[in-house]
Amino acid sequence: GAAVNLGHLAHNFIMGGEDVFAVSPFDSFRTREAQRWRDEMEEAGKYVISHKQYQDIVPIVEHIEKHPYYDTYLGKNLKHEQEFLNATIYDIPVKGKADAFNAIKEMVDGHAVVTEVEINDLKTTAQFDEFARQSYRKHYDLQAALYLLMAVSAYPELAKKYKENPDEITKYARFNFVVAETVEPFRVKVWTCEPNFIESGMRKLDECLVEIKRFE
Repeated sequence: GAAVNLGHLAHNFIMGGEDVFAVSPFDSFRTREAQRWRDEMEEAGKYVISHKQYQDIVPIVEHIEKHPYYDTYLGKNLKHEQEFLNATIYDIPVKGKADAFNAIKEMVDGHAVVTEVEINDLKTTAQFDEFARQSYRKHYDLQAALYLLMAVSAYPELAKKYKENPDEITKYARFNFVVAETVEPFRVKVWTCEPNFIESGMRKLDECLVEIKRFE
């Protein structure tokens, strides 16, 4: 629906900036001139949107950027979605894109070693108060579990910790959702995934991987 599309546009605005959009100067794309302009913008990799869509996006984006922890969870100092996560889990290659990724390092024996990882994902919703409940139905727990496993697998020290005690992964690997409301009053909150949420995702992931192996 419209709310889903609006959320998608707001997400792309936050992740890619205003430059990823081309606001149409035309009321419609019925004329050849308008169609030619639209095609040129799309070929240049732009999202073509109407002036009204742009006006609808602005308050959502402004509220996200005004959140006191915006820089911490989605700021420019973090690696963004051009950074892919790659891993092999149960001999199955998997990959994903994180909205924001932070590898926290400490000095160990004179070397910088990654001791924690944090993945942050922007979600938009028109049902702000229902996000926690709906996150299970939409399988966000599966997403969080898979991404944490990929992140941990990328660093030997963390991979070793996980192998020794899988149940303690949330002690050094965190997944946060930045939840933004697409309707007034455009609330924003940071929702940190608790251990039971990640455990639920791990169970789903195990089921998925078993099914994938069956059809290899």
